[in-house]
Amino acid sequence: MRTEDGGRVAATVVTSDGEKFGFGNHSDERTRSQQRQSDAVKSRSEAAKVEEASEVRRMKEFFARHGVSGLSDERELQENPFSLKGKTIVVPARFVQMLSPTRAVMNMPRAQYLVVDGVPADAIKRDNDYIVVGKVLGNMNFDGNSFGTPAPHVRFVSIQRCKKYPFEGCY
Repeated sequence: MRTEDGGRVAATVVTSDGEKFGFGNHSDERTRSQQRQSDAVKSRSEAAKVEEASEVRRMKEFFARHGVSGLSDERELQENPFSLKGKTIVVPARFVQMLSPTRAVMNMPRAQYLVVDGVPADAIKRDNDYIVVGKVLGNMNFDGNSFGTPAPHVRFVSIQRCKKYPFEGCY
């Protein structure tokens, strides 16, 4: 059925037993709604790909700025920091506490503690995840070390706060 201006009429018929049958533009509207939903999903997917590419670019720039090729092996740093002495390392870490105005204790996700010397007191905040850049000095003991073994010790070079937990949006 058509209206005077040539448009189609939409109607729903309900039978005596409650079944509904649609006529006219109902299926067209459903198709348009499905297409809008599909377009929205594609748009979000494309936006995520652009953001991911941007994150990778920022990460590569961050590593290049500090003369490293990627994240350092946390376990190697934990087990034998002397094999990395004098080298610049980059590791993810969560802030634990300040031991002094310029010395912080951090916790690496796949290792134990990390002691960072030379940290500006306002550079880190409670319960945040960071990417830490430091020059390896060796290891050291500190009060409150629940593991009882010396922790890797680095000189602060740079630190970058991660926007999301755990360790996402860091660059």
